Amino acid sequence: MPLRTARAHPSGVVRPRRVGLAVAGADPAAVNGPYGYGSMRVAAALALMLQRLPEVEACYLIMDLPGDGVFPSDHFGLPTLSAATDLTGIDTVIEVDAGALGQRNAELFKQGGGTLVSYVWRNIAADSFAHMSVGIPGDLPLTGELYDAVWLPEPLWETCQAFARYTRSQNIVKTPYLWSPIPLLSMLNAERISPFWRPAPKKALRVGVFDGNDRPGNTFQLPLLAAENAHRLDERAIASVLLFGGLRLKDWYHMGQMLLISDLSRDGRVFVEAEHRLRAVLGEHVDMVVTHQWPDTPTDLVLDLLFLGWPVAHNIRSLSDAGYFYTPFDTADGGRAILTACRKHQGRIDNYRREAQAALSRVSIDNPDNIRAMSMAMSALQPGRR
Repeated sequence: MPLRTARAHPSGVVRPRRVGLAVAGADPAAVNGPYGYGSMRVAAALALMLQRLPEVEACYLIMDLPGDGVFPSDHFGLPTLSAATDLTGIDTVIEVDAGALGQRNAELFKQGGGTLVSYVWRNIAADSFAHMSVGIPGDLPLTGELYDAVWLPEPLWETCQAFARYTRSQNIVKTPYLWSPIPLLSMLNAERISPFWRPAPKKALRVGVFDGNDRPGNTFQLPLLAAENAHRLDERAIASVLLFGGLRLKDWYHMGQMLLISDLSRDGRVFVEAEHRLRAVLGEHVDMVVTHQWPDTPTDLVLDLLFLGWPVAHNIRSLSDAGYFYTPFDTADGGRAILTACRKHQGRIDNYRREAQAALSRVSIDNPDNIRAMSMAMSALQPGRR
């Protein structure tokens, strides 16, 4: 059953706004491309939502183009502006990447009466601590109290509200987490591939771990331990575990120590890989995915896998009724979830898809409650300047 499309919530706004989404320049040569799991994907979903709102007249992408690549403007008709362009016709800029507009550009935009919003889509507190610990700047917000508001998705409210209030704006607005299959489907259509679930060629499943190893709470350790627990319960269940994005850590002492104590590794079933596109390995080298997120917030990775029908073992409480949920940080429970997927997924695929559809509808850009919430967030901003 397809997701329902709802009409936008009516509001008292008389004149719709022209909105720009500011993102940092994407590297089209990156292995996952601009439509991987980063700000470009977030911007695409946000733009698709904003285009549904009566408060929005037009939506633009603001970025410095790095060269040839696949961008939201290619598929969704978003005009693309440079951050240094005269933004006189733009009423509101929403920074998807912190500081993407640039300090001077933001100051000029504000002086002209524009409204500036910081859109938080990942754990900015954990990211800041990670960047500080290794001595790199990371994504730094603009200074000088330039932000009129921070839009903070509900799953990040508990962990990021105080940090956002201190570093960006006192005006924190709770918004829904947004997801759409449209960016994924447009990308798949362009590449002419169909990575929807299909039965594994053998009974033992090939497990993929795509956690990025780029910040706390998004690393390979807990998924590997969950797979290890599954292997110790049933040595026939897992054919291999592929740790994608871990190749740069292969000589890291901690990874070496973990592999030394792993029965899976001693049995020759753990492989440390470079980054690969998820859509390119599903069904070819990977039969299921295991992930662990801290905090346990939705990710496009898990939502895409649910949409495509692939078994995914995860710890996201708000999606506990879909996929193969296990208690956060409980890798023994994670092992049991993996075994359930190995043994039962093919036989319960119809139920799996129904459960996934219900979960996806809660975060969909077509969900009436989500449209209403975003409409209210837009209406709460000060009137535009045109």
